[in-house]
Amino acid sequence: MRHRHLNICFVSREYLPETGWGGIGSYVYEIAKALTERGHCAVVLSKAVEKENYKLVDGIHVYRIKHKWNLDKVHFFWRFQRFVNGYRYAVALKLDELVKKHGVDIIESSEIYADLLWYQLTRRKKPAIAVKLHTPRWLVDKLACNKPKLWNRLEYLAEKITIKKADVAYSCSQALLDAGEKYLPKKNYSVVYNPINLSNTILIKENDDKTILFVGRLEWHKGIQVFGTVIPGVLKKKPDANFIFLGPDRSWHGGHSLKEHVLNHIPEEMKNSVHFLGGVPREKVLEYLRKASICVLPSLWENFPYTCLEAMASGCTVVGSKNGGMAEMIEDGVSGILIDPEKPEELSEAILKLLSNQSLRQQMGQNAIKRVKEVFSSDNIVEQTLELYHQAIEIHSRNKV
Repeated sequence: MRHRHLNICFVSREYLPETGWGGIGSYVYEIAKALTERGHCAVVLSKAVEKENYKLVDGIHVYRIKHKWNLDKVHFFWRFQRFVNGYRYAVALKLDELVKKHGVDIIESSEIYADLLWYQLTRRKKPAIAVKLHTPRWLVDKLACNKPKLWNRLEYLAEKITIKKADVAYSCSQALLDAGEKYLPKKNYSVVYNPINLSNTILIKENDDKTILFVGRLEWHKGIQVFGTVIPGVLKKKPDANFIFLGPDRSWHGGHSLKEHVLNHIPEEMKNSVHFLGGVPREKVLEYLRKASICVLPSLWENFPYTCLEAMASGCTVVGSKNGGMAEMIEDGVSGILIDPEKPEELSEAILKLLSNQSLRQQMGQNAIKRVKEVFSSDNIVEQTLELYHQAIEIHSRNKV
């Protein structure tokens, strides 16, 4: 279906490269680029690291802003700004300008941080609003085993209001809707997967049969501690295997380094086979995916990780988690292998099986590329997204009457 030209504004604290912290930043980059290539106007309102600025990048209008006030150093009030904070206020003021300047038809934002809250509550005249669920704060805290305090609950409430007041709310995976069934406000939710532009990935393998890759922040909920326990057993049977970790270190209970937690499980004579390279640019990640034989993503739960999409698009065989959105991405035993992240023996068995069978790895890698092309390519996802945008605009128009 051919859709009319739209002017879309994305509100996202994360956006490549300055604030490309995770999946939301990758998503906004991919969808904005795909929409721009199809003749739509994409505007991104993101967070400034240093100075506020504007850039036109790949045809996308990128504005970066900072807090209008900052109470972080004011006793007690820094807690208050979690609910009514200066960044939300700054977003509302900038949106007033951008809506007029670019003739914005629809605004899209994620639910986390509820950055649209002030704008939604204080502006009577505004464009249609779509909220795409990525991972709400309550779920982040739950996965990190954080006990919520009053201020956390205020943040959860802010997210709920943002979702409820949107014209359309949709999710990047069915797993996320299932996980939030009791939390989410009553609404009709659709699922539109996150897109990937295949021209941005490297589809020609330079396979290294020995390399097993982990990509992502070294966090507890990403299953890094589970992965660490299986490495010695794999190296005993495959001593020439090489484990590479790409991603910044994080701490877990008691403030202990997860990198050190993993290394503590590795015998001294095996540590030369385990490499922690820290955070690396996206281009470098794609190079490693091109060369690695296996990418291991044993998350305790994950919504719809771009790492998995990029690994699949690169023809790298993924050993992923049954918990969360990866079960919607990978056809178990066909385009990758799904394991229970709480059963290390399943992870170990999957890695050894793939290391011992090159033809199986290659076949799964090719099947993964095929699946990405058929289901998750930008061409498919953009059409579904535009359908929702037009639905939101129609609902918004009816509600104004």
